[in-house]
Amino acid sequence: MLVLAVPNLFVHMSGRRGYYGPYGRTSARRNENRKNFTVLRQTVRKRLLAKLAEFKAELYRRMHDPVPEVGTWLRSVVTGHFRYYGAPMNSPALGLFRFQVVGHWYRALCRRSQKGRVPWERMKRLIAAFLPPVRLYHPYPLRRLGVIP
Repeated sequence: MLVLAVPNLFVHMSGRRGYYGPYGRTSARRNENRKNFTVLRQTVRKRLLAKLAEFKAELYRRMHDPVPEVGTWLRSVVTGHFRYYGAPMNSPALGLFRFQVVGHWYRALCRRSQKGRVPWERMKRLIAAFLPPVRLYHPYPLRRLGVIP
């Protein structure tokens, strides 16, 4: 089995699908043909679900705090997640995390009183004001190492 070591990234060339590498990312490869392949660095599902569960518990602790304060906290959580896991080809996992954060926030806002619902028009304004769009912060490995300009 040939192991290609690039800083902070290990890729197994044995044909296995998915390798649990360092930092909570799965490293795999997507074959375009026999000679060319793309390294995929994807978020480990177990770690993503654990982070969402931790986030949900903290959100429900902050449920009755003022909305701008909670929105600012949510921005920092989502931005930190994007900065850590924002590798190329990982945008579906980042989008899923943001989508789940929006859902949990909506349910928490609806549970603040007995009258219940928050209109989606207001929720869209809150999302636009506080949650950043999905962004990839890490460049492709070859671009980072200076192989490709």
